[in-house]
Amino acid sequence: MTPPAVPADSSEPTIFLWVTYKPEEVNEGYWAVYRQLSLPRALVTIFCTAFALGVGGVVTNAGNFEPINAVILVVLAAFVFPPLFCLYAYLILRGRMMGSYENRPNFHFPMMYTLSAQGCQIQYASGAGLLDWRHFNLALESPTAFCLASSVEDVFVLPKRCLGGPDELDRARNLIKSNVRVYRVVSGNRKVDIAFEKAEIQAVVEQSIEEIVRLAEAVDEHKIAAPSEAAAAAEVTEIWTEAPDVLQSASPLKSGLAVEVAYKTGEILSAEKVYFFRKRLIALAMIYITYLIWMPLSFMAIGYIWGMADFCRAVLNELRPLLVYTIPLFFVHAAILYFVIRRRTQLSEKYATPIVFQFTEEGCGVRSGERYAVLAWWHFRECWETEEQFLVLVGHRGHAMYVIPKRVFPDQAGLRYMKQLLQRKVIKYKDVSG
Repeated sequence: MTPPAVPADSSEPTIFLWVTYKPEEVNEGYWAVYRQLSLPRALVTIFCTAFALGVGGVVTNAGNFEPINAVILVVLAAFVFPPLFCLYAYLILRGRMMGSYENRPNFHFPMMYTLSAQGCQIQYASGAGLLDWRHFNLALESPTAFCLASSVEDVFVLPKRCLGGPDELDRARNLIKSNVRVYRVVSGNRKVDIAFEKAEIQAVVEQSIEEIVRLAEAVDEHKIAAPSEAAAAAEVTEIWTEAPDVLQSASPLKSGLAVEVAYKTGEILSAEKVYFFRKRLIALAMIYITYLIWMPLSFMAIGYIWGMADFCRAVLNELRPLLVYTIPLFFVHAAILYFVIRRRTQLSEKYATPIVFQFTEEGCGVRSGERYAVLAWWHFRECWETEEQFLVLVGHRGHAMYVIPKRVFPDQAGLRYMKQLLQRKVIKYKDVSG
């Protein structure tokens, strides 16, 4: 399908990238973002823990050592072992992030990016969509790439080699810098010679178009009015220079069932109620149980290291009656959380805009206003069916949810198709209407 032409505002720069990733580009990009967002906190935590346990253990048992040995142990516990633990953790974390390419199949296939004043449009193997610039919390520039990140697990790497040259590189840098809240340059001012590949890729595309035109003319010169080479080249040039916003104009999905949802009062609230008791409440309970198990164990471990095991055991025995108050504290916490979410959902419901869902064998398309996104079915890990709705959870942990009321389907055949499609495509399907 030829993308529909979209008028481009010449005053706003639009930059198009076709990226076939190398493993080291993805790995280094994820590591650079992790090093900025999470690594300092992790290393400080490890250093302080090792310092407190080591120095505390030596000081509390100082009477068992000769003075000179005690001083040596304090120095080792304060200035040797904590940095070694940090170095060990650094190597483990870096090794983990160096597997980012293997753990993310989207980067194994070519991806297309369009950078404009509206945001970053992405098209990849399992979906497509347009992300507003406010979605990104951090932008990093390394000598070889730009990294756009909303978290350490959500990073898009834009290699500089996929740009057209130094001028387009400067335009991309200025566009990202002016739209992302936090922009940082990493790896210092190290200079790297970049072999820009965009012109070569464009030449291959133009050559392919010319070959297709030539074959079409040879097959049926009289019946098929084939476009001229000049027209084909002009179309390719327009695609590369203007990079039309395909997703805002037409859905990439061409089949399946499309429904428009204008939410009625109470529909989102009832779905959020199901989500709260089946997801949020369980997660909150797991947090409480984890802390109730972890805190006494860590307290006793510190006691053994510091030679105060009897004292710690006595303290825990004194605190045991207080465990009874954990149950009412949990219910108070859950009630406060429920009413806060309920109020937020009521406000969201008040200003909700109509959403168009398109369901096919390939994936799920979602349109809100002029924005369109497509997600492959493997993005959806769980689906709940109630008497009036389908609740489709997005992501590995189900932190987002699509609400599709059954009333929006035109007939029973459409409803059956939707139910069978979800049962086949979503990993966990559960009927909770009973």
